[in-house]
Amino acid sequence: TVNPDPVIVISVPRTAYDAGQTAIISSAPSLGTPPYTITYYVNGSQIGNKTVLLTAPGKYIITAKLTDALGYQASSNTIIITVNPDPILNVSGIKGLLDANMKLNISMWASLGTAPYSFSLYINGTKVSSSQSYMFSPAVSGTYILKAVLNDSAGYLITKSFTVKVNPDPVVTNLTYYLSSNNIFYTSNIARLNVSVKEGTPPYNYSWYLNGKQIATTSAPTYSYSLSVGQNTLQVKVTDSLGYSVESQPVTVSISYNYDVIGGLVAIIAIVAIAITIIVKRKR
Repeated sequence: TVNPDPVIVISVPRTAYDAGQTAIISSAPSLGTPPYTITYYVNGSQIGNKTVLLTAPGKYIITAKLTDALGYQASSNTIIITVNPDPILNVSGIKGLLDANMKLNISMWASLGTAPYSFSLYINGTKVSSSQSYMFSPAVSGTYILKAVLNDSAGYLITKSFTVKVNPDPVVTNLTYYLSSNNIFYTSNIARLNVSVKEGTPPYNYSWYLNGKQIATTSAPTYSYSLSVGQNTLQVKVTDSLGYSVESQPVTVSISYNYDVIGGLVAIIAIVAIAITIIVKRKR
């Protein structure tokens, strides 16, 4: 009995991998005289089994040699596997501290690895996006766990997790003012405005407005206005350390002249003028 010469064909699931993965060789021997003995080679070196450890980036040349029961040998086809460096997941836009309703524009992108890539974003375990960008704007305060996930086409998976603490928005809880005068001609031309704030993310900056125009910025929650006669509108805008701002309700303060003092001074001046006139007439 004369059998045809043996043949062996080998294959792998794919020809692109990431470093650290493994490739399993499949073989299809035929013809010749079974049973067969198959030896596998990677870059010319014999390996002990069908599993190829792809430990480093580069090219891996895989071949096999079949020996049948009668000692006839046949060489397989050649497979070239490209091993890429492990992928890197990059994430930008994450901040560890926010105020409610602030926005984070989160972006994800990949380098190295084996393209194409797929991306996912999870918030507290729930998938919220399969896109490379996502606008995160939490309306409720609390702690949020954000997890970014990258899968490349070689099946390599990378995750990165971030903790974001969200504080309640800052709130103006109290606004008071005290009037005083630094001039006898006014009933009260100095207004000392005090503001109380809670929540948000301290420390705060305070922008002080007079009649709709900003006139000062301080780190202290109090400011003294020097007011003009008539109606004056006072207001403060509070900005916390994360840039979230809240405005107080405007306060209207009316300033007038101290007519009693002015009238008294006018009377005194009139009396003095009359007295001087009388003295002058007597001297004449």
